[in-house]
Amino acid sequence: VDQGQVVGYVIGGVTGGRGNIDWLYVLPQQRGQSLGHQLMAQILDAFRTRGLQEASLVTYSHAGFYQHEGFVLRRQIESEGVKQDWMTYNLRAS
Repeated sequence: VDQGQVVGYVIGGVTGGRGNIDWLYVLPQQRGQSLGHQLMAQILDAFRTRGLQEASLVTYSHAGFYQHEGFVLRRQIESEGVKQDWMTYNLRAS
């Protein structure tokens, strides 16, 4: 939140003992200020606090960002003609 305006958010949950990151978003004009990194760190810490060992996500076009955050590409998926990258993060290793 910057001056009362939401500038980014992360949404996730837990399924089958794994943390899932469903959405990570930062307003375009706020990007490049490490907000995405801060949001990612917060949700990964929340998963660790709950005793989870792994987190996962699916991305359409930002695999490089997530790899920089420590995620590993596990599989490329195509659904209805859209290519997606399924990635995981080892919460025990960090």
